[in-house]
Amino acid sequence: AEGLVNIVGGCCGTTPEHIAAIGDVVRPLAARTTRREFFYKEAA
Repeated sequence: AEGLVNIVGGCCGTTPEHIAAIGDVVRPLAARTTRREFFYKEAA
């Protein structure tokens, strides 16, 4: 599946190098988009 992640990161003890490595992997990926008309229709 694609386009499902909003935020990536780490927890306690995650090093700056690990966060940088995550950034290197996800940076080229397109940002997640939402379909507002679907969201509001389902929420009503």
